Amino acid sequence: MPPSGPKSEAIEVGGENPLLAFVSSQISADTLDARQIAVATLDSYPGVKAWLFEEAGASSEEVVEGYLRKVRESDLVVWLVGSTLTEPVRREIRTALSANVRILMFRIAAEADENTETLVREVPGRWTVAMTEVDLRTKLQSSIAGEFARAWRSRPPSRQRLLRTLDDESRLRCIERWVALGLDDDLAGRMASDAAVGDPAAILPCIGKFAILTGELGSGKSLIGERVHQEAIRRALAVEHAPLPVFLETWSTGAPRYVGRAAVETWTPTVCGAIIYV
Repeated sequence: MPPSGPKSEAIEVGGENPLLAFVSSQISADTLDARQIAVATLDSYPGVKAWLFEEAGASSEEVVEGYLRKVRESDLVVWLVGSTLTEPVRREIRTALSANVRILMFRIAAEADENTETLVREVPGRWTVAMTEVDLRTKLQSSIAGEFARAWRSRPPSRQRLLRTLDDESRLRCIERWVALGLDDDLAGRMASDAAVGDPAAILPCIGKFAILTGELGSGKSLIGERVHQEAIRRALAVEHAPLPVFLETWSTGAPRYVGRAAVETWTPTVCGAIIYV
């Protein structure tokens, strides 16, 4: 049980910065109490700091990039799942999935629309119902304790698990691009799972040690790149010493966290080599 009483700011523990917990939900009169309960519960743990959009200070940073950067920097996202899904919440959860940030889901509404349910199904793990203040506080405390225990006991994931995570992230990037163009979530998900959409078979024989794919804006370059990446992941899953697939986005501030981990724990790229897409 965490210590009781308010805490003005997260304290530094063992010389480390506080763990950052991003609280995601629709901001409305119906969710304000739940958001404040989540913040108070998270902040009651030494070394944990909750982050709310409405409590952020002034910044010269573009608004959307600012809060999505906070998602990427977070150690945990607490999603208070309401009855409807807003675009900011969709972006936050999709960003957390792409950045491999842990997500805890708490349903605070009796029912949810189909867009919300579709996104819930994309998030690994289980959700729990917490529609009263006491229930939310108790279940959040229990879930945080469970996350601490799992993180403490965790071992390096296997090569197969890491490769499947890379494949999931690639498909999520495809879905995000199609949704941004106006497709609904369900259709975007089906297209991402259909290897015939954006099939790179015609260009694969032309790819050697170095290749540049060019084309007009919207011609499908990113999709082809993702499909080539997914094909390399399939080969790596089938062949133990196949080269390591690495996908880098040039506008991203950080390389995939798996690259450094692989070098010392699982994949040993110095032995297997690497296939890098930028």
